[in-house]
Amino acid sequence: MDFSLSLKKLQRSLLSGGLSLLIAVTLSSAPVVAETVTPRLFLYDGGKISHLQDEMADDKDGDGLFYLASWNPAPSEVNRGRNSSFLVNFWGQGIGCEPLVENGPVSNGPFDLFEKAKALTGVALDTKHPSARWTPAGKSPGCAGTAHSATGDTFVHVNQQGPGAGGIGLYTYTGPSQKGMPFWQPRGALGQRGSGANQFNEGTFAVFRLNRKDKDAMVPWGGGNGTLEITTRQSVPQLYVEPRSDDASVVQAKQQLTLGFANSACSVRGKQKRGCQIKFLFNIAIQRAGGWREQEKRHFFRAKVMFDRGQGGLPVISGPLGASGNTTTAAGREQVPLWVSNGEPTQFESFSNKVFSVSISHAQFKDALRYVAASRKRKAFNDTTPVEVEELFGPHWNDPQSWRLSGAALGQEVHNPVPGRVAYIGGSVTEIRLEAR
Repeated sequence: MDFSLSLKKLQRSLLSGGLSLLIAVTLSSAPVVAETVTPRLFLYDGGKISHLQDEMADDKDGDGLFYLASWNPAPSEVNRGRNSSFLVNFWGQGIGCEPLVENGPVSNGPFDLFEKAKALTGVALDTKHPSARWTPAGKSPGCAGTAHSATGDTFVHVNQQGPGAGGIGLYTYTGPSQKGMPFWQPRGALGQRGSGANQFNEGTFAVFRLNRKDKDAMVPWGGGNGTLEITTRQSVPQLYVEPRSDDASVVQAKQQLTLGFANSACSVRGKQKRGCQIKFLFNIAIQRAGGWREQEKRHFFRAKVMFDRGQGGLPVISGPLGASGNTTTAAGREQVPLWVSNGEPTQFESFSNKVFSVSISHAQFKDALRYVAASRKRKAFNDTTPVEVEELFGPHWNDPQSWRLSGAALGQEVHNPVPGRVAYIGGSVTEIRLEAR
């Protein structure tokens, strides 16, 4: 199937019996008038549907989520439309394709790629909806004719059977296989769009992109206690990085949950292309070549900020989850507290059906914004002023009612600069719950 699958049937099935995207205006299931209640809940649970689905529909007849799947999508495609969307994005390099090709096509087959979906991702294949699975394909004008019939070993699939069975499965494979070198591999030295960003990375993402300007957009710190509670149930049955004593290259595979937040009252202009936005990236599972030395693990349990060139310089705070009750702090002398873990810690090997939980108070969120500003200014946290935070996040940066949830994504990334080396990860999510308390 070619790029930009419209899949009206999939849209209808996603909202009529399977894929759940719930943005609730109340913690009760009873319908209420949206304008009178602060939206306090985002829920993906594999089965239920939102009573706000018409508000989220991008198509005129209001029958479901706007949806797009492709590899190396151009910015215009990633950000297309203003309404809520479900995106399947593959990032990497197709063998036989030009390195800077964008908006590549996806395929729903062959079936033998997906028949081991349960073992590879932890979620069974939904055979009733064959269009709800995707893998990168080579039928693109930017690829040689020899690649036009090729597909990757990397894939995403959605099981729409509901809570207890439904979920989203991802499998990200790099290196040679028993059949030779698969079509889909990590980017080369040019990186993303030739910028050098994300060199030698292959990424697989299932993204709920949300319209932060919608009247029903979630207000994460809109609850009475000013705390955002994040809970997700995930599995990673496959996690492997080939050990090589003759090669010291860093090879890494990981699964992550990413949340995006945007300030609805943002007034930042000028050079800040992605002003008033921030992402939090929680490492769910990670493995590196040769395993982890103890000092590496200790260093890993700190959060850090990067200004992602692949996303126009958008600030991303990434870090691990500690043992339940432990606080993750920012790298730096001040060790600024950013979030508290209430569930399982970050995993370093395969696992099944674990619950990870994080709480972020509004005070911690404000400190996170200040930490970003300090990193941008290359200053100490304690020396960074509110005015400098405002330069990045606008005059309402410290107002809890001005922030909105702009997206949630399950992602996998494999960093593998060695073409002959095997590294892969397979996993899934069956629940994502964000609740303002």
